[in-house]
Order: sequence, then structure tokens, then C-alpha cells
Amino acid sequence: MTIKKIGLSALAASIVASSVFAGTAKVETKTIASELLSDNNATALVDINSSYAPKLNAGINDGKIVVEFSNVANLSDYDDVSIYNEKSSETVTNNVELAGADNNKLIFDINGSVNDGDTLVMKSGEDLASINMTMLQGSSSVEVTFQTVNNNDTTLDTTAAGKLLEAKQQWSAMVESPMDAKIDAAADFVKFLWGMTSDSGSVKLVKTDLDFDTTSVNAYVYVKPDNNISKIATISLNGETPEQADSFEYNTTVASIDTNKSVIFAANDVNDTIPETTFTTSVKVFNDQFKTKTLLQDADFGKWVINGFNAQIPNVVGNEAIETTLKFTNSSSTDADIYVTMIDPAGETCSINSTTGAISSVKAGQTATIFASEMIKACTNANFDATGSFSVEVTIPTTPDKVYGFASFKNKTLGQFKDLPIYSNKGNSY
Repeated sequence: MTIKKIGLSALAASIVASSVFAGTAKVETKTIASELLSDNNATALVDINSSYAPKLNAGINDGKIVVEFSNVANLSDYDDVSIYNEKSSETVTNNVELAGADNNKLIFDINGSVNDGDTLVMKSGEDLASINMTMLQGSSSVEVTFQTVNNNDTTLDTTAAGKLLEAKQQWSAMVESPMDAKIDAAADFVKFLWGMTSDSGSVKLVKTDLDFDTTSVNAYVYVKPDNNISKIATISLNGETPEQADSFEYNTTVASIDTNKSVIFAANDVNDTIPETTFTTSVKVFNDQFKTKTLLQDADFGKWVINGFNAQIPNVVGNEAIETTLKFTNSSSTDADIYVTMIDPAGETCSINSTTGAISSVKAGQTATIFASEMIKACTNANFDATGSFSVEVTIPTTPDKVYGFASFKNKTLGQFKDLPIYSNKGNSY
């Protein structure tokens, strides 16, 4: 694979004496897409656009300048490259040879005068030097090292000049806007708030401009709700009807993306009871230059939640020694059901609610009491661990300001009580 020409930089130096000195180099760093290097080598024709100033205690007019590139193999198209003195505009080398186990070194014969304070550049005639180099698979950068060697093969001057190429990820993805509609209990759960019957979210693919780019990519975009919402709505992804897997996951392929791109997922024309639903999304890209790359994996893509009082209570316990009690007062003028999700330390969940009679609802102007032991008894998830403490999420579909929550646990042996915090969307109760 050959990538179009870009700018680079670098050069070499010289010295004399028994001591080894280090000159200074100004090296321009160019960027290459890391996607290109994940699965293969990447070959680039590089313009050398930098300079090197040797540190010498005496001039030199014989020897060699060695330019070595790391993470590179098979240098080519270097035959017409020479090293020039920028001040005198004279060539200071007359021959260049390829060396190194990976063909990653260029050795220049010095046939001119190089002095302390000179600035050296690499050119092909009047133009900047261009060298083809192959950056090796998995590399993160190409470094260059300069050495000046006298005719006795003694190193006089050496310096690591820095990065010529740096690999950066070109393509990324982000959740631009999540699914966030709230289910309206007052509309019998068949509409979202304000009478809305649709919701949408978007994922954005972002391209960073680099010197060597990957050109266009194709994207796999996946959206996975934890309910089969196709039964209650018309689904679209990127403006088309997506494929659907058995796991309710929707997916589509978006071809030939060469700039930032937003992909929209929508659920329209809702016509039945809307379940509380959690969404995740994944994004992968690929093209003929590299294999499939994952940009997002099961990223949070929002939730549909019942509009109302929402709260979380930690450290709930219900056993022979300790009993946790939850109380919710409903000061509104309408009765309300209570929906509870229990979450154990391993992440196992158990959902129960008052519509099935597992726990009580809360009447208008009254207080409902729920015990941890009755929640545990109603749980049907055999993997749920209730031997220790667990957390509880509560939803009561009525105006949040009309609900007050209280939690405490009782040590049955000692007859002592302790309040538990309730973290809610109307403020925290203690």
C-alpha cells in the first residue's frame, strides 16, 4: 500500500575529536493514521523538511553521516539525495548507501567541509529530498538518529532528533444525543411526555485530519435496546429500516464515509404500552486498507424511563437479624403504582411492582410501606443474591414533588433503628 506524499524532516551532522558531542536537529513531525498500521505495514513517500546543526570542536571533510530510522524497513527512492550546507549552498556528501538489517539506514560519504555552526539539509537537487519508507505494523512512531563517523569509523557526533512520523487514531465515534424520552404514566404508558409518540438519538463518527489519512471508511452501526420495541414502534436507522437480530439489536452498514457523519436511530409511531428500556450502541469501521476496527462497544445510548419520582436506596437488607423498611408518601390527588428494581453486588437484578400485587401501590394522600423481606420473597431471579445488602431503585409515576420517601433498617435483636439515605430526582432524603 502506498500513501500520497507528505512532509517530514531530518538530517545529520559531524564532528571531530575523541569526545562525542550532540548537535541539534529541528524535526517536523507528520501524522499517519494508526488504523493503517494495526494490521499491515504502511509505505509513504516522505519529503524531508528539516535541518541539523552539528556541534563540533573541529571541522571535518572526510567520514560519513549515518541517518537511521526506527520502526522502518525498505527505504527506497533515495539515490539522488545529498546533504547540503545551507549557508554555503554546497554539497557536503557525494554518495549514499543503504544499510541496516531492515534496510533502515542511509550512509552518506562526506566530501566537503562541515564546521561547527553549519546547518545541514537533505535535498534532491534544488528540491527537498523525498524518501520512500515503510512504517512497520503496530508502530506508534518513526524516530530518527544522526551520527557522524570519521574515516576510522569513530563516532564523533550523535543525536536522537525526534519523531518523523507519529501514528494517531483518525476515526472515532461518540454518542451525540441519547434516547431520552420519558414515558407518561398519565397517558396510560402509551405515549411519551407532551403527547409525543417518537424518540430518536444519534451516534457521530468523527474524522481527524492527518497527513496520511485512511481515505473513506464503511461503518457498522448497532443499536441494542433491552426490549423488543419493534412491537410498539416503527424503527429506522440512518433513515432506513435496519436489520434486527434475535437479541433485539438493530444494525446497518453506512458506506463511504469520508468526513464527520451523524447516524440517527429513531423509534416512531409508538402505538402500545411503552416499557422502560435501556439502549446501548456499538460502532465499527473498515475499508480496503485495514480490517474492522471497533470504535464503540456497548456504549450507553440512553434510557426510556417512566416520568415520576425516581430514587435509589443503597445497603438494603432483609434477613432474620435486620429488616429494611421503605416508606413513600403520595401527596398527589391520584393513586400511583410503585416499580422496584433490586440490584445485588454482582449486578444481578430483580424487578417487581405493585401492578402484580407483589408490593403495595400508594394511594392518593396516603403512605405505602415496603419491607425488604417481602421484596426478596417476590423476586423470581434465582441468581439474585439477597444474603447480604443490595441496592434498590424505585419509580413512582406521579409528579416527583408530590412524593416523599423514607428508609430505615431495624436490628431485630437489639431493637435499634438507623435511617438510610434516599437519593432521588427531587433531592435527597435522610
